[in-house]
Amino acid sequence: MDWRDTKVFITNFNNLENGFRDMVEWFLKQCVHPTILDNASSYPPLLNYYEAMKKEIKLVNVGYNANTWAFWQAGFNTEDNTREHYITTDGDCPPDVDCPLDLIERMIAVLDEVPTAVKVSPGIRIDN
Repeated sequence: MDWRDTKVFITNFNNLENGFRDMVEWFLKQCVHPTILDNASSYPPLLNYYEAMKKEIKLVNVGYNANTWAFWQAGFNTEDNTREHYITTDGDCPPDVDCPLDLIERMIAVLDEVPTAVKVSPGIRIDN
């Protein structure tokens, strides 16, 4: 499996400018088209963004605010979605500007090299 085929699920609620747009753009630069699990957002600029990006992202309206647990609470943790490597994240945690562009490939390599590892995550920058 090519790392660009990794399924990416971004949970979001009424967030456009607090990292969400940057995160979507970062994934798109990697030729990875994320699925947005939207927690019943009502913010008009965000809804307009979703409409403008409908060819680049897959939008799933969860129908209620499942918070950060939308992937699990709304039933997206199916065998089909989790058979291969996958990514779940919140819309307010974009990669840092210094994050390597091959981050996804590196994380998959760690999982492949360490068979007992069930998940891997980049570090969080706390000096900014």
